[in-house]
Amino acid sequence: MSRKLSVAVVLGVAIVVGSVWAASGKIKLDPTLIDLCLNNADCRLDEYCLKPLGECDAPGTCVTRLPEIVQCLAVWDPVCGCDGVTYSTGCHAQKAGVSLAHDGACAVTCLSNADCPPDQFCGKALGDCAGEGECVDRLDELTECFAVWNPVCGCDGNTYSNGCYAHKAAMNIDYIGECATGPPAASDSTGD
Repeated sequence: MSRKLSVAVVLGVAIVVGSVWAASGKIKLDPTLIDLCLNNADCRLDEYCLKPLGECDAPGTCVTRLPEIVQCLAVWDPVCGCDGVTYSTGCHAQKAGVSLAHDGACAVTCLSNADCPPDQFCGKALGDCAGEGECVDRLDELTECFAVWNPVCGCDGNTYSNGCYAHKAAMNIDYIGECATGPPAASDSTGD
């Protein structure tokens, strides 16, 4: 189901989408120019619903897919499609008929470091050592952490001087404080 757009009026100012011509101070619009869509099903078979970068839930415009004969460059310049798939380039996403959620690879969920590429580790929320995380970049050996004692207990049961050192070791944090002392006691909400 395709929708056509010709003019939108915002705060009394006409915003014109499509081609416009002026003759004698009058504006004429061609209402057949723009095919609005919510998804690829709203477009013809040789088109896809192109949405603005990062606006996967917004309406888009039906545009012609890149034909199979078009060869995309064999480079790694990843983009994340609105379908949650990482494409090696924007060209590959266009050929697949997918709009872009953002530049860069899509987040990869993980349970352990083994689920991530070698230059990443499975980053998890504080205290969620057994939970699901996202693959995040490791700090390289050139990154220097401040020599500040603000101990954290890693999910491996070892104490790290601070969160930076835990991150550099590709370790998640179980709780703030030294491992030997254990996590802070929960306060008794009853007042007893």
